[in-house]
Amino acid sequence: MQLGLMSQGGRRFGDSDPYGGPGYHIEHEGERSDARKHFRGSLCMAATTKEQRIGSQFYITHFPTSHLNASHVVIGRVLDGQDIVEAMRGRERIDAVKVTRRRDHDYRIDVELPNGSVVPRTVWKTMQVTPDQSSDDP
Repeated sequence: MQLGLMSQGGRRFGDSDPYGGPGYHIEHEGERSDARKHFRGSLCMAATTKEQRIGSQFYITHFPTSHLNASHVVIGRVLDGQDIVEAMRGRERIDAVKVTRRRDHDYRIDVELPNGSVVPRTVWKTMQVTPDQSSDDP
């Protein structure tokens, strides 16, 4: 939480890693010519590693933050409830997010394995042998 700037989240409760690496990442689209800009109410994914990979860290802007354009990826915006976002002061919990519109293209999530190789999420899921999957899995 950066008061007055953004509401930030995406780390598992109790995780000591401040960057919250989920084991998967999405493509960093922030430098593309058609990338969305950081306006008030933008829902953004943070690039938090030295490789500028995007995993579970996200934030919602309280006002335009153009200095973050191209550094992080805007994936959506708040349509209702921005006043609630701006009233957050830390330790709040987001229980649900509803996607009301989606771009008409496939979304690919890659998973980085412990050995450094990267596989599509669909392949990664077939590699899992534990029947007890947590809700945090990609």
